[in-house]
Amino acid sequence: MVMSAKRSLWRGSRDIVLSPESPEWDLTASEDTIVLIYEGPYEALVANPPPRGGEIAGYAGFTVDRVRIKRARSTKGTMTVTATRGGEGGQSAERPQYEVDWAEELRPLMTAPVFQPGGKYALTDTDRAEIEAWEKEEDPNLKKDFKFRTGQGYSILSDHAQQYAKRILRGITNYREYMPVLRRTRLSLQNVSNNPAGRTEMPPSGFGPLPKMAGGRDYVWVKESARSIRSGKGGRWQIIEEWRGFESVDGDLVP
Repeated sequence: MVMSAKRSLWRGSRDIVLSPESPEWDLTASEDTIVLIYEGPYEALVANPPPRGGEIAGYAGFTVDRVRIKRARSTKGTMTVTATRGGEGGQSAERPQYEVDWAEELRPLMTAPVFQPGGKYALTDTDRAEIEAWEKEEDPNLKKDFKFRTGQGYSILSDHAQQYAKRILRGITNYREYMPVLRRTRLSLQNVSNNPAGRTEMPPSGFGPLPKMAGGRDYVWVKESARSIRSGKGGRWQIIEEWRGFESVDGDLVP
């Protein structure tokens, strides 16, 4: 057997033997699981278990997930090894879990679609300049009537600008927008140090059809998070990655 460059290969020892009742197979569409029970001196089992994340000689493609050792009679013991691989006999199963979420973001009210060109209350450049002057008005009586002082007396906001001002007077300074967030959690023998976040990247195909903006336009996807978690020195990493959809990104700031 050719030894994997990334996984250690466990061959046991002369004192450790496979139980006649082993192995036990559990074959499913998503992954194959094999349970091996070894017998031998308890001290030898404790001193020489297969490494989590490694392979066992004679069972190519299986990755050790769990090892349990218990004392039997006298100085004897048993070791139960659970290992998995992909359901089609390929690499060890990653067991990916896919999530699609819509995250709330607060944006300045002035940027709401209703006040943009083509919106119900589209604001002109003049409207925006007059709104800025109205917001600086210190007289509450003028302000509640959507008026503001000028060098020639006072002026009044346009109908569309008043729609914006009404909301400001009610304390509404932001509007909520919901952006798609895709999250994949999987198991891996390697961490994500070679697959960093902070760049534009299409999400994996496992998500299926991706969410789209109004009118069927595609989002620009940015990988925002890539986190690796592993308990102890052995075993596989839990990889959590997130992609967020944006209407557009600055290509000079986000590679």
